[in-house]
Amino acid sequence: MGCFVARYSSDGTFLSVQQASGGTQSEGSGVGLTRDADGNYALCGMFAPGALFGTGLDTVPMVAIEMDAYLASFDSAGSLNWAAQITGLSMEAATRLGVHTDGSVAVTGAYASTAVFAPTLPAEVTHTAAGEFDIFVAKYDSGGALSWVRSVGGAGTDIGYGVAIAEDGCVIAVGQFANSVTFGQGVAGAATLNSAGETDIYIVKYNPEGTLAPPASP
Repeated sequence: MGCFVARYSSDGTFLSVQQASGGTQSEGSGVGLTRDADGNYALCGMFAPGALFGTGLDTVPMVAIEMDAYLASFDSAGSLNWAAQITGLSMEAATRLGVHTDGSVAVTGAYASTAVFAPTLPAEVTHTAAGEFDIFVAKYDSGGALSWVRSVGGAGTDIGYGVAIAEDGCVIAVGQFANSVTFGQGVAGAATLNSAGETDIYIVKYNPEGTLAPPASP
């Protein structure tokens, strides 16, 4: 079982379809989909144990250890621009993504155990979860290179459910957390949140370069 993304015109006319498939024993899901003003669009989700993005000579194969996350960018004609994998020792889930006019893409979700971002590149980044699931927010440039990634979590289950890139390039993300979590851990301006119930909602804003944005003035 694979996943696909199909494009239709405003009157329902079929335009194109792209499939990510890893064979008869594979599992795949498309969870988040968004597009920019130029018609380029991006897709995120999960797969196991393998997935193949693109067609012909322009393909990107991926192999998962358990259940891995992916994000892929397509041009307005439906051709693959790039695809990126988030892997690790357990489960990685990409839930939502956002795009900017400069072609950059932000993605959020959650991971268990250890997560590796940009695993095939020298600049790979590894994070280890503090609890059952930790939040991640990552930003990729227009060519699919990892710009930065932030991991946030406490002793409970913390999950990112939504993300967007503002016009000025800032990344805004929302989700749920349990117990206590700290955004911007170890740097000036870090913010610690404590849940009043079993789980609470958070909203966080990062500057374009990935630093935690200061609170808005009242």
